[in-house]
Amino acid sequence: MELRRLWLLIWHRKLLIVLMVAAAIAAGYETTPKVSNYEAVSTLFVGDPQYNAGGFSSDLQQGTQDLADTFATMVPSLSVAEAAVEATGVARAPGQVVGETRSFVYPDTTLIYIEVVDPDPVVAQSLANGMAQAFVTQIAKLDPVTTDANGGAIPAQSPASVFQLAFLPSVPLSDGLGRNLILSGLFGLLAAAGLVLLLDYLDLTVRSPDDLERRVGLPVLGVIPFYADSLEQDFVVGTGRPSRVAGLASTLDG
Repeated sequence: MELRRLWLLIWHRKLLIVLMVAAAIAAGYETTPKVSNYEAVSTLFVGDPQYNAGGFSSDLQQGTQDLADTFATMVPSLSVAEAAVEATGVARAPGQVVGETRSFVYPDTTLIYIEVVDPDPVVAQSLANGMAQAFVTQIAKLDPVTTDANGGAIPAQSPASVFQLAFLPSVPLSDGLGRNLILSGLFGLLAAAGLVLLLDYLDLTVRSPDDLERRVGLPVLGVIPFYADSLEQDFVVGTGRPSRVAGLASTLDG
């Protein structure tokens, strides 16, 4: 399709395009959440603190890495959320806390980041710290005691510990409004362009000799102009004077 013809199509349907783009942008605005959320992050360390930098064997390091991956999956659980809500006293349901919590292992480390998102920055901080401490407590309860060399019972040390508590977030997360508006506008523009091309494909009206040549595949040899005003004056008998048709007819009869 020629660029000139494409531009003419766009210009002819400019109102439709503008309306579709505006509708898409409005839909993107309406579907974007307007609530500001804050994110607090606490950090867990997985491993035995008694090992120094040179104390890890490759097998132990791989085992600790696998353990960290497992713990990261276990953190956002209902039991941990219930313990965190009870410890912090925040007015949140455990199921809601699970939905607002995300945990993952920082690459090539055994550090687990616990991220909690909430509209209240204080609640986000409290839950991030509460989830970390509740998880450490629950992991320690899985093997509450162990034995020493003499067979005596000693408290077992948790393989996870709180490495860093969450700070109070001061800046809300981006709600993505600008990005959503841009994407919505682009989607509306593409949809409008597709609709314009479809309407042009379905339109069988011949508006110019070029359209006729394009549709029938034959060259145009001549064009007979059509003038609506001249047609009315020449072939419609008006009041008070005969038309050219009447004059021509009388000449032929004579």
